[in-house]
Amino acid sequence: MHLQTVYAPPTFLKPCVAIDTVFSEGGTKETTAITVEALNTEHTQRLLPTLPWKDWHVIKKHITQEDAIAFHLCYARHFNNGGSQEEWEAGYGTYLQLLALIETSPTVAQERAGGG
Repeated sequence: MHLQTVYAPPTFLKPCVAIDTVFSEGGTKETTAITVEALNTEHTQRLLPTLPWKDWHVIKKHITQEDAIAFHLCYARHFNNGGSQEEWEAGYGTYLQLLALIETSPTVAQERAGGG
């Protein structure tokens, strides 16, 4: 199972974020996130394949697929990109929480090296 959500904040002064959840039996079971200096969600999505996986931050490891989905959706459900100004700004508080989590979480490289 693989989920990916991108959010562009209602200001150009902050980076966009992407959260990526992967859950595979016998393999990766985690949610990672990264900040991206981009103009909007479409620009972010074009840049994501060029970003080194080692620079993503491991923000949560999962035991079950249901846990992985629930964790991802707790962020994604707040990230309305577009619509009214109120809809766009509705996810801003969640976005700021996610930024703080990214800043305090180890990168994939650190996690794999045992430094997480």
